[in-house]
Amino acid sequence: MLNKKLPALLSLALVTFALSGCGAEEDKSVEATQQSMKDAATTLSEKTSEAADATADMAAEANDSVHAMADDAAEASSDAMDAAGDMAEDAADSAKDAAADAKDAADAAAQSTKEAADAAAESTKNAADAAADSAKAAADAAAEEAKKAMGG
Repeated sequence: MLNKKLPALLSLALVTFALSGCGAEEDKSVEATQQSMKDAATTLSEKTSEAADATADMAAEANDSVHAMADDAAEASSDAMDAAGDMAEDAADSAKDAAADAKDAADAAAQSTKEAADAAAESTKNAADAAADSAKAAADAAAEEAKKAMGG
């Protein structure tokens, strides 16, 4: 902005200086030229100051915007990390619960299998005892029949 206005202001000062140098009254002309130069310098200074102020304001606004975006990004990142942590914790709790449930189911299955095996063993023993008793009774009956058949 300052670079655009500077050549125009300098051109104005040059034209003022050139025109004032052509007058008949040299002292008045020099004073007028000096005053024109002072006015031009004052105007240039004011415009430069305004441009600097505007640039500083824009820089401050840009800085504020960057800080706001950085704060928003940091907050979003923190929220995402918190959510990820919560999900990981929930997943760990679910896995722990599933493992406990699986252990309980395995323990129950093992107990049920042991009870079934014990019942089968008891049933097999009873059947073997009954078979042995039947075999003994049959053997005793056969021996009794054999004694009778032999005369006795």
